[in-house]
Amino acid sequence: MDENKPPEEPTPAPIPEPTPEPQAAAPAPAPTPQPSAGFIPPNAQSGGPVPFAGPPDSSIPQEERTQALLTWVLMFVIGFVSPLVFFFVAKDKPFVKHHAATGLTMVIVGIGLGVVMFILAFILALAGPLALLVFPLWGLISLCFLAIIIMGAISGNAGFRFDPPLIGKLRDSIFKA
Repeated sequence: MDENKPPEEPTPAPIPEPTPEPQAAAPAPAPTPQPSAGFIPPNAQSGGPVPFAGPPDSSIPQEERTQALLTWVLMFVIGFVSPLVFFFVAKDKPFVKHHAATGLTMVIVGIGLGVVMFILAFILALAGPLALLVFPLWGLISLCFLAIIIMGAISGNAGFRFDPPLIGKLRDSIFKA
């Protein structure tokens, strides 16, 4: 070895490049429930708790909601008198007047159907026992009216404007409400 020559330095070992650390997998999003029959997502807009009802009006005071409820509930006790009284008393309350006009229209339609059913039963009585077919039909119509009265009471108390399919259009032509 030569003494005048500086000792050879060992060549440094190459610096290993840092390997990228394995990144943790992002957490999987929580599964969202798929819509099925009867499921309404929480952010979905619904038309209300009753079919044929518009969106609730939060500006309707509780007093008017109660009067709309009474319009429907009292139809069981005093018949057409209840919507008639509320129709004339609530001239300055359009929400109550709307429900009372709908109730009055139902009474008018019910009386008309009753007359038609009576005439039909009378005509069929001449033909024999066919008149007995009118009673199940009358029972079915009565159940439909009962369902409409219950839906009207619920929607009136909730603050919804209730418009049954055929009765709503007839109400508009009769009462202009």
